[in-house]
Amino acid sequence: MSSTSRKQRQRQQLGVGFGAARNRLIKSLLFNMARQLDMDVCCRCGEKIKDIEKFTIDHVQPWENQADARTLFFDLENVAFAHRYCNCTARYNLEKVIVQCDYCGSDIEFSKARYDEKIGIGQRKFYCNRVCFNKHGGYKRLTESQVRDIRYRYGNGESTRNIAKLVGISHVSVFNCATGKTYKYIAQ
Repeated sequence: MSSTSRKQRQRQQLGVGFGAARNRLIKSLLFNMARQLDMDVCCRCGEKIKDIEKFTIDHVQPWENQADARTLFFDLENVAFAHRYCNCTARYNLEKVIVQCDYCGSDIEFSKARYDEKIGIGQRKFYCNRVCFNKHGGYKRLTESQVRDIRYRYGNGESTRNIAKLVGISHVSVFNCATGKTYKYIAQ
């Protein structure tokens, strides 16, 4: 009896895990049937889907964040085939939200889902690019004396949260600085 488990044997024999192999097989069967039934046409652009790698199942009407999400997801009338690119483009371009950069005032375009996600995690300020982010409320560069002070306080048992309040950075940044994960070029 071999010491390898069934899953390990399957992975060795198939070259990938059983779940991945099964999903590839189902996709191949579906693509083959779609071709035989002349259903291998993208529901978004109308072009023929020629490559299995570009073949996806698409929900014509989005189901996410809908009151009847379960019904929309399983409704076969709401399912069609699409190129991967067309499917992804449609998913992220459904609803747009435009906000102004809190630094320079230029417009920033988000998909509604991405905007809701950012608001959901507590983001209230938006910056159009890394330059605006760094200039106004973004990452704070610490001076060498601040780094030494943080390390001194942390070494003497002061909490990262107290140090963070004093310096004006997150407690995670204090920890990373104090333990040498960041500002490695400044001697401990």
